[in-house]
Amino acid sequence: MSEPKVIRVTYREEEAHFLEAFEFMPRDPSAARKSALSYGLGLIVGLCLMGLVGFLAYRKGDKQWWLPFMIFAGVCAVVWYTNLSRQAQRKALLKQLKEIIATPPSEAWAAFSESGFLLTGSKGRSTHYPWQSIAKVISIDRGSYVFIDETTSYWFPTRIFEAPEDYSKALDFIRHNVPHFVDQRSAKPDGN
Repeated sequence: MSEPKVIRVTYREEEAHFLEAFEFMPRDPSAARKSALSYGLGLIVGLCLMGLVGFLAYRKGDKQWWLPFMIFAGVCAVVWYTNLSRQAQRKALLKQLKEIIATPPSEAWAAFSESGFLLTGSKGRSTHYPWQSIAKVISIDRGSYVFIDETTSYWFPTRIFEAPEDYSKALDFIRHNVPHFVDQRSAKPDGN
């Protein structure tokens, strides 16, 4: 019996699926550096300004010359927590999901083949993505992220594949056809 040429999977487009994708998404070190650099630069500029304000207040004899530093520290903490922390990102994702997830959640399906993958989403619209058009694929122990551009990805957890062999076959299609395949699985099969 020959191996199937197409691997099909289905999953529900529900909050749990998208939160799972968020939780296990590998962090991009370059994006973290850019974020830290911009936040650090803002912090340095703010500290310089607060230093100037504090110094001028101290020279005038103001006994609360240190107050601008405390206010600035509080503002920095609030900005970090409300915009940059994982909790803030998760909260923003939940807010977006409430707007885009259908009630009840719909079934989506994908078909992986040698030429690419076909994805049908909640509105019944199908899109074929040839492997050559895929920006990158990151494979982790729990599944794979297929990036159709630098920021947009689809999450295919291993649990949605009928058998481990189906997941391996889909990864073979990807590995042989996507130029930027990143394998971050802890236990890589021999020969891969």
